[in-house]
Amino acid sequence: MSWVIAIPSFKRPVVLREKTLKVLNSYEIPPTKIFIFVANDEEAVIYAKENTEYRIIVGVLGLASQRNFIIDYFDMGTQIVSMDDDIECIYHLVSKIEQKMERLPDFVELCDQVFSQLKERNLQLAGIYPVKNAFFMYDKITTDLRFCIGCLHWFINDKIPLSEQVKQKDDYERTLISYLKYNGVLRYNMICLKTKFFSEGGLGIDRTKLNEADVIALSQMYPDYISIWRRK
Repeated sequence: MSWVIAIPSFKRPVVLREKTLKVLNSYEIPPTKIFIFVANDEEAVIYAKENTEYRIIVGVLGLASQRNFIIDYFDMGTQIVSMDDDIECIYHLVSKIEQKMERLPDFVELCDQVFSQLKERNLQLAGIYPVKNAFFMYDKITTDLRFCIGCLHWFINDKIPLSEQVKQKDDYERTLISYLKYNGVLRYNMICLKTKFFSEGGLGIDRTKLNEADVIALSQMYPDYISIWRRK
């Protein structure tokens, strides 16, 4: 287990304990491998009371800023598993025909395999299928340009920061940064999560307005790769 797990969290100490940490404990991952990044000293005290076995690190406020803090915190070349704080279960596709998925039996083995594949293919970032839907998932690992959702991703730290212009859709920016530098991203299209998107906590602000601002910023930063599509 040559990798570490980084979990940015904000105002969710109980959710973290009852969801992501519970999932990691079910895979027998020791607390010494897990780093919880919070926004300030006050939050650190609260998190420490709810999660006494774990290392709490005071970072900064804001998701993109915290992601950059995590990049700075770990050494160059560190293998990092980044996870959201509200993951309820990790699934793998069992049968495409039957549209059947089951709980992933061994998360440690998956992480070991991901980092081995990243090194073998000279890539930096790996992700999972972005929605929990066996109808669309497929049993294939891809390396072309495909979105690596932020709730669970793996990366080898290369100290390249996010722009911080993008407040919420940092995972789109991260995918493009890595793809353009390394000519590919690794995606496990047979792995997905059960989680609650946009739940209370997280950024702590209105996400709807951020979505539009982020898409506008990204379309200006990457005009060849991102366009704005509006629903009625």
